[in-house]
Amino acid sequence: MDKLGDVMGRAVSVVNAVSGNDTEETEYANSHIKEIEEMESYIKKHRSIANKILDSFSILIEQIGNMAELHRSRLTLLEPLQKEDQALSVNYLLFIQGNMQLIRDELTKGYGKQIGFISSEIAEVKTLFNKNTRKPIDSVETMTIMLYQLKRLFEIRNKIMQRHQYLAFHLLNCNLNSFNVNNGNIYIAMNQLSDLDNDSEQIHLHSVSYVGRTLGEILDAERRKHSELPRVIEDIINLLENQYYEKEGIFRTAASQKQVNELFHRLSVSDISSFPWETLASTLKRFVRELPGMLFCNSLAKDVLSKYQESEIRETRINNLSSLFYAQKWVPEEKIVLFKAIVKLCHKIMLHSSKNLMNEKNLSVCWTPTMFSVNNDELSKYLGMMSFIITESDFIFDDAKKYMGMIGNTEVRGKQLGPPKIGHSNILESDHVQPKMIPKVPLISLIDSAPDYSNSPSQSKFIMGTSPSQGGMSQQTKFTLGNYPPKDIQSPRVQQRDPTTRYPMVTQQRPTTMAVPSAPPPKVPPRQKFLQQRQETHNNSTLLLSDD
Repeated sequence: MDKLGDVMGRAVSVVNAVSGNDTEETEYANSHIKEIEEMESYIKKHRSIANKILDSFSILIEQIGNMAELHRSRLTLLEPLQKEDQALSVNYLLFIQGNMQLIRDELTKGYGKQIGFISSEIAEVKTLFNKNTRKPIDSVETMTIMLYQLKRLFEIRNKIMQRHQYLAFHLLNCNLNSFNVNNGNIYIAMNQLSDLDNDSEQIHLHSVSYVGRTLGEILDAERRKHSELPRVIEDIINLLENQYYEKEGIFRTAASQKQVNELFHRLSVSDISSFPWETLASTLKRFVRELPGMLFCNSLAKDVLSKYQESEIRETRINNLSSLFYAQKWVPEEKIVLFKAIVKLCHKIMLHSSKNLMNEKNLSVCWTPTMFSVNNDELSKYLGMMSFIITESDFIFDDAKKYMGMIGNTEVRGKQLGPPKIGHSNILESDHVQPKMIPKVPLISLIDSAPDYSNSPSQSKFIMGTSPSQGGMSQQTKFTLGNYPPKDIQSPRVQQRDPTTRYPMVTQQRPTTMAVPSAPPPKVPPRQKFLQQRQETHNNSTLLLSDD
């Protein structure tokens, strides 16, 4: 009907213009009606967009509430340490939902109310102008005032809508800042985003299995050396040793069996820091207990006990156990590495027994049946042995003795087992250590006839001036790679007349143990002969001793 009236009004105005009956009022109304229609069109579009925005906020509010409820439903399924992050997420979603509701209400107040007002005002002025286009009813003054007032109202109400937009999102910003200040975990969570992205890229669905596999198989799968621990076992031991060693009843306090089963069957893909210390300690014991063949089968356990019982003297027991644990071809190296790590952990726990109430005897009760396959009637002997090993672990597993060659051979079940391989000779077993960096002296056989120069002043002076504390080296001249052989010397064939001056700089480098040229050299076992004898001793040992 409004459109029909507009069309009729314009038709009347056209007829009046043709007939020449236009008045000042109708001319004014016709010239400004288009401006009013443009304002009306703007408001209609504004209302359409505003309604879509408000509808979107309604959908957003509803879906945020659904998301919060979904997160809330997972709280009962999570572990205690994981509930904090989930609860923070639920609270944050509910907070955002409430703020979205405030924004929608503020926008509704701004858009809906003001658009309704300006729409009715535009309609009133438009109706008046349409009437005046047909027939002069109101004066030009009246229409001018109404149009001017309409423009003012249009601008003011448009600004009111804008201010409501600013206010709505300003409230959201202020509330977010207040929430973040009072909840420091939000900043921590945001800072962890990049780390979480990196972690997600490193997670693979197929990982290393720890169940039912030997230590060697696990290390090979993880591409680790056999002198190392499996990655997760190393992390658990480090966590217990650095953070939980003072916890009362550690290794004795029972943990949730459900959590232990869950962690044990996904060791290689678990974040162990999210589990309680009781679960970590119980899982470590279960891993060792369920190794194929146990850590030490019955025959290997008897080997350890026999070495322990060979003597009642503390030092002898320490040496016997060190020789056994460091011996080659007794057990795979990775077993000793794990045993040593656990014993070292127990030793630290024992040192804080005043707080954790776990001394060496209590720890021995926890670990002996886990590591050793023993009969009940012999358990007391093994408990005493394990207590001794925990107490003296710093001396039994002293790596300095290994690298200094202080570990000797040991006999196990009638077979000689050699000491561990090291990068240099065993200085305790060698009767002679050759001085380092001594140049090779030319053979005396190059001289056609070598007279006795034992009374030579130059030789006597050299021998008397040598300091034994410097390993047979002269105090006056030091050997370097740059000054040997001397540039000014000639061929030995040319300087045959005076042997004492043939190699003047080299002669002064002789050790004090070397006699004058006319005397035969001292009979010292060569280094190669000693190493060969030692290697033959190693070769006499067979492969790893049988576990039977």
